[in-house]
Amino acid sequence: MLTSAEAVFENIYKNADVTFQYVTETEAVRRFLNYETPVTILARKLTDKELQDRTERGFVVQQLPLAKDAVTFVVSASNPDSLLSYRQTVDILNGQSTNWNQISSTNPSGNIAIVFQQNNSSTASFIRDSVLNGAVLPSNSYALKTHKEVFDYVRTNRGAVGVIALNWVSDTDDPEVHETMRGVRVLSIAPDGEPNAYYKPNPPSVRDNKYPFTRSVYLINGEGRTGLGTGFASYLASDPGVTLIERFGLVPYRTPVRVIETRKSYE
Repeated sequence: MLTSAEAVFENIYKNADVTFQYVTETEAVRRFLNYETPVTILARKLTDKELQDRTERGFVVQQLPLAKDAVTFVVSASNPDSLLSYRQTVDILNGQSTNWNQISSTNPSGNIAIVFQQNNSSTASFIRDSVLNGAVLPSNSYALKTHKEVFDYVRTNRGAVGVIALNWVSDTDDPEVHETMRGVRVLSIAPDGEPNAYYKPNPPSVRDNKYPFTRSVYLINGEGRTGLGTGFASYLASDPGVTLIERFGLVPYRTPVRVIETRKSYE
């Protein structure tokens, strides 16, 4: 997504030169707090402790809600389970359920392996901090280097559950998404209080907060003045930026307003 945003932004503003670095959440926070980068995009806000140094120096950090994202769960197409409740999902993530027959007595898929993309990714952090309330991930969880490796592992291991960000499964116009989704399925999850209502992680269910593993994406600007970072932040908040966010499978916080003017004509 950001690569396309970079290209469009630089095409509009010919003198702009925006450089993106794709790193784990832990590394992105470290670089921002060490003043190595003026702007970062995270799937959470910075904590008061993380902001303490800048606050004490008198810096104002803007944390702007940019989009809604979701953590999605994928399994092999040969796994008969495609519907889980929120509680069943949490029991898998915290290690209470380690075999599929604990979820369904008729599921022969065997031991459950939880597979993340990278150890310190925002997805792993969200599960650990927001779902498990700071508890460590169970011993049957593993981290692979790329999202493609996650899909490959799930495709060939019927007991595996891949934990992946929404944009890797939602951009249906991308041929790469179609290829990586071959042989896997996305689980639908029933939120607490709605045991018979299962929601797939798609833009409508994320926008309406129906899908229970929805999270917010923030653009965090610590530039402290009007500059390139602030300009790029403003671009992403504009109608063209919002449309670009939507195109890549995320749900923008602000929907572009379309105004249609009608005029009465007289013969």
